[in-house]
Amino acid sequence: MVKKILELGEKPQVVVENVAGNLNVKGWKRNEVLLKTSCQDDLRFEQSGDALYIECPEDCILYTPHGASIEVNQVGGGAGFKSLAGKLKINLVGGQLSLRDVGAVDAKSIGAGLTAKGIRGDLTVESVGGNANAR
Repeated sequence: MVKKILELGEKPQVVVENVAGNLNVKGWKRNEVLLKTSCQDDLRFEQSGDALYIECPEDCILYTPHGASIEVNQVGGGAGFKSLAGKLKINLVGGQLSLRDVGAVDAKSIGAGLTAKGIRGDLTVESVGGNANAR
């Protein structure tokens, strides 16, 4: 298991450019981002100004500060987001999307189903390939 940690502020901008497998993101009380993956090669985890950019050719687990704003360009598999207060912008998730206790969400395309619970802001989704359940 590869682990990478980067110290950031309370409200960083995290940009997930591409995760080929599944992506799970959970907010925590630390002012750092922790990335876990079994991927050894072609992993990109770098800071540029106030933003952190991530690319991973396999499954990826992220722990971010609760206040992080997260932008996801593409996830090949499913994605789950939990305990986040910052804005969440999602372009494409190939599989299931699970949202729990998150802030505002703007999602474009979800390939499979959507489960959303405890959304503390606007939830906007353009298309879902399967069932959608929001509470």
